[in-house]
Amino acid sequence: MHKTKNSVFIHIRRGDYCSLSWQLEIDYYQKAIAYIQERVENPTFFVFGATDADFVEKLDLGVHFENLGQKDVTQDNHYYDMFLMSACKYGIIANSTYSWWGAYLGRQKDIVIAPAKWISLYKESPQIIPKEWVKVESATKKNPNDK
Repeated sequence: MHKTKNSVFIHIRRGDYCSLSWQLEIDYYQKAIAYIQERVENPTFFVFGATDADFVEKLDLGVHFENLGQKDVTQDNHYYDMFLMSACKYGIIANSTYSWWGAYLGRQKDIVIAPAKWISLYKESPQIIPKEWVKVESATKKNPNDK
């Protein structure tokens, strides 16, 4: 990551968020990527958090990315992933305190993008988003079981 001039981490929270309908829609990530591309020369994107091979194979972010999803999920890997996210020059966080910390600990970041709405039922993100971070319009997936 340190050798990559314009590294950008993208954290995609899945797991329990899928069953709770809190997973961000892909268009949030596409808008965030477009924002980065307009301002950063030759960004290199690294995806964290996406461990489901079928999901990653079908994931269309509109750009080439390296998937650094954890294959052997252990406590050590979580720390290492957070370290790698904090080492990136730019960040696109999920509605997740895990990726929030990955961005926050790398305070040298030029651009950090956060969802404008943490979860769709809230009007906006909690007040944990630093004012210098960029908020991008977002929505969470609707649970098909909701009526």
